Order: sequence, then structure tokens, then C-alpha cells
Amino acid sequence: MKILTPLAMSILISSSALAMNSSEKSFRPSDSRDVRELQIEVKMLRQDVQKLEALILKMQRTLNTLAEDSNGNNSGNSSNDDNKWGCYMNDIRAGGIYATGRTEAEARGKALASCTDKRGTCWDDNLKCTSSE
Repeated sequence: MKILTPLAMSILISSSALAMNSSEKSFRPSDSRDVRELQIEVKMLRQDVQKLEALILKMQRTLNTLAEDSNGNNSGNSSNDDNKWGCYMNDIRAGGIYATGRTEAEARGKALASCTDKRGTCWDDNLKCTSSE
């Protein structure tokens, strides 16, 4: 009886290991199918995110244009009369960027925002600003 107990245990363990191996193999095809479906879904979601980002950028440009138009109409003066600072940056990806503002900080901010809209590499250190005075 003492010899039969370890033998029975080893048979039980090996049979359960074989059962686990065969059950794992039966799940693998469906797992790979699920993984493939998830990969397709991730790809579609990334495309949706890119479309949404493009729409947000377009909306920001439209809002900026509307804000500039309303500021120019309300003041009675041309907007260039109030701008005393101008900032310029030449970016490899976005090209030449130029913006004006009443203060240096405003001109820098507009130039960096314009660079970002054009998907450039925008660094404050690359800006060159001058005053009209």
C-alpha cells in the first residue's frame, strides 16, 4: 500500500498535466483570433484619435481667426498699430514663423502656437524677438 500511494499520485499528476496541455492547445487558436481582433480595434482607435486631433486643430485655427477678426473690428485701429514686438523662428518642419504682439511674451506665445499648429519642433530658445521702438 505504501508503494501504491506514490505511484497513484504520480499517475494522477501526470494525467492532470496532460489534460492541462491539451486544454491549453485548444484555447490557443481562439486566443490568437482575439489578439488579432484587438490589434485591429487598436489600429482603428488610433485612426479615430488622429482624425479628432486634426479636427481640434482646425477648430482652434477657426477660433483664433474669429478672435483676431473681432479684435480688429472692435478697436477701430489696425491691429498692427498696437503691436510693438515681433518674433521670428525658422523651423525645419513648420517653415518660417512670424508673430506680433503688444508685449514680447504675447508675440512669443503666438509664434510658438503657430509653430505647434504647423506641427513643427517648437522651442522658445529658437525665437528671435525685436521691439519696434
